[in-house]
Amino acid sequence: MSLAPIADELYGLAPQQFTAARNARANQAGDRQLAEAVRRLARPTASAWAVNVLVRRHPEGIARVRAVGAELRAAQRAIDGAALRKLTGERRELVGALVSLAVGIAENAGHRLSATAQHEVEQTLLAALSDEHATDAVGSGLLMRPLAPAGFDPVDLEGAVALPGAGARSPAEAAPPPTRVVPEELSARDARERTEARRSLSDAERRAEGAAADVEALARQEERAHGRRDRLLAELDQLRQQADRARENASAADRELGELARELERARRDSSAAVQAAEQARARIERLG
Repeated sequence: MSLAPIADELYGLAPQQFTAARNARANQAGDRQLAEAVRRLARPTASAWAVNVLVRRHPEGIARVRAVGAELRAAQRAIDGAALRKLTGERRELVGALVSLAVGIAENAGHRLSATAQHEVEQTLLAALSDEHATDAVGSGLLMRPLAPAGFDPVDLEGAVALPGAGARSPAEAAPPPTRVVPEELSARDARERTEARRSLSDAERRAEGAAADVEALARQEERAHGRRDRLLAELDQLRQQADRARENASAADRELGELARELERARRDSSAAVQAAEQARARIERLG
């Protein structure tokens, strides 16, 4: 057994199955060098997996990508404005249809592609349309990571394909003429998958709207709670100031009470002395007759 069929099998599996299956194939290799090569195969990202499965399920899609990409590059070299405008619109429709297919395939397999992963699928398809080597890489169904278009420069394929130079899965299948195949005619199954993908998107958008409303309501509640907290802190500050003034008044009252107590004691002593002096004077008068 060689590495190519093993890689072809592994990169068609669901992401969560990849590592266990790769290790099992390595253990079954029967050849040390082959086993090491199998173990070096990297698990694909979610977007790369979606593109790999799309290529396997819809080879006519990648054939269409090859045809439109070749025509776009020819129109760019010829600086054919009319053809470029037509092909640019066709490219947009084709990529949109294939991304919807990829989303639907992932949904049916129990994997919801995130917005980031969907963007990466789109960028990978655009890269395949811009560069024939990227078309071969995508068509191999052995992507490990997404691709990115590079304008008029070659697409960076470093570390992107499990078996570099493997080429497209069906190199003998030439793309049909542009007038014979359009994205809407890919198949009845494609249409169902697009419908399911749109339904999933609609559900996700409704959930997102509901979540946004919840966030807005909670934000308003948080703002009101902050307002109540600020008012309570202001009231607490006022009460603390009143308590400080009350303590100061109580201290002053304590000092005044102490002074009054001392004056009362002096007055009592003076009164007692005056009473004693009066009694002595009265006794003297009585002695004198």
